Amino acid sequence: MVVKLITPDLAKHDFQFDRWITEYPVAESLGQTLARLIGYDPSAELFRFVAVDSSGRLVVNVGALKTKVIVSSQVMVFGTNILLVSENDDREEIDIYNVGPDQIAIAGSLSMSAGTSFIIPVGASYSTDKYNGAIYAASFGGSADVRILEVG
Repeated sequence: MVVKLITPDLAKHDFQFDRWITEYPVAESLGQTLARLIGYDPSAELFRFVAVDSSGRLVVNVGALKTKVIVSSQVMVFGTNILLVSENDDREEIDIYNVGPDQIAIAGSLSMSAGTSFIIPVGASYSTDKYNGAIYAASFGGSADVRILEVG
C-alpha cells in the first residue's frame, strides 16, 4: 500500500507503510504512545514514566519528597592527623577547600602516609560524590584553614 503525504514545504513524497501499521487500532496505538512518555520528578531529580489516572489525566508518580541537608564547616588543621569529617551514609557530595597557608593531605584512614594520602595545595579544593566514609587530614609544616561543604 502506498500513502501520499504532503510535507510543510508542499512537496509530495511516497512512503511505503506495512499493512499492520495502517490497520493498527488507534486506541492501542495511543496507549502505547502514552506509555512511552516521561515526565520530570523534581523531588527525586529523576525522569519517570507518565501514567494516566482514573480521570484520564496524565500524572507523574512523584513518590516521597526527598530532603537534602547542606552542612558547611571550618576546621584548622595543625600538623598531626585529625578527623576532618565523620562517616555519613547520607552524604551525596563533599567539597574540601584549603584556604592555607600550608598544603594539606587527606585520606580515609587516620594512619595516612605519603603513599595513601591526597595532597590539596593552598587555594585548591577536592570534591567527590563517591565516598561516604570518614576523612582525615594533616598539614605540612604549620597550619591550614580548611572549609568543608557537605551535601546529603
